[in-house]
Amino acid sequence: MIKEKMKKTHVPFRLNILFLFVFLLFSVLILRLGVIQIVQGEDFERISEQTENVIAKSSAPRGEDV
Repeated sequence: MIKEKMKKTHVPFRLNILFLFVFLLFSVLILRLGVIQIVQGEDFERISEQTENVIAKSSAPRGEDV
């Protein structure tokens, strides 16, 4: 009877460890995204404004001429 109780308690404990690990990973992800957006946001905005879009025009044949 004691062994049955021990088997039942291992699964929730492992799941709790897994949930804690996933929670910590998401917390680190959210913290890193916040740092990028808030702290380094102006730097990235300045870099994105310096990029230049160039439109290249060239004719591409469509279909076959018979």
